[in-house]
Amino acid sequence: MEQGLAGFEVTSWYGLWVPAGTPPAVAQRLHALVLKAFEDAEMRELWFKLGAETGGMPGAEFDAFVRKEVQKWGRVVKAAGVVIE
Repeated sequence: MEQGLAGFEVTSWYGLWVPAGTPPAVAQRLHALVLKAFEDAEMRELWFKLGAETGGMPGAEFDAFVRKEVQKWGRVVKAAGVVIE
C-alpha cells in the first residue's frame, strides 16, 4: 500500500512439485515426509532464521493456491507491460 498498490499482499513461498504422471500414493508419501521434516525443531528454527514459517498444503489445495498466484501476478505483469521473451 505504501507503494501505491492498495489491495496487494506480497509473500514469498516455496513449493515442491513432482513430474506429471507420478502416482498419487508417491506424491502423498512425499508430502507426508516433508511435513514430518517440519516437525523437527532444528528444521523449524533454520526456516525461522530465514524469516520463513514451515507448513504444507495437500496437493489439491496447493494447486488451487498456485493457480490463484499465477492469476494475481499475471495481472501485475500485464499491467506493467512486461514483455515475455
